[in-house]
Amino acid sequence: MDINKDFVLLGKVTLTIELPSGNHYTYAINGKEANGEHPPAWFVSLLTGPNNEHDFQYIGMLRPNNGEVSLTRASKFNDDTLPVRLIRRVLYRVWRNELDEVRQHGYNVHHSGKCGRCGRKLTTPESIERGIGPDCFNSMN
Repeated sequence: MDINKDFVLLGKVTLTIELPSGNHYTYAINGKEANGEHPPAWFVSLLTGPNNEHDFQYIGMLRPNNGEVSLTRASKFNDDTLPVRLIRRVLYRVWRNELDEVRQHGYNVHHSGKCGRCGRKLTTPESIERGIGPDCFNSMN
């Protein structure tokens, strides 16, 4: 799946950004529908632990009009943190339909799907390409 602004704003998106070094960061972008008091909102979090369903820490709010990620008082990171700089740069390019620019510099952006065996969310680049998570893959060998 090609990643674009409309995809990011779907409401329950998980993206993995792979660096040229092979390291990667996984982000959840979750939307909340508007209610009588508040407009719709999108929240960006970073996977920081081994449980790829629950170990996300809040980064900030995503502005749907321009793709900027703004830190808030509840943010667990600061502006100089690599994962914050990385998601900001990638979303900047996504909003301008310039994801190829990111790829030209050796970065890869993956949509994190689900394991074809157990249904858990996939977050590592190898698992996403394979379609099977590491635990299921190892148990099959």
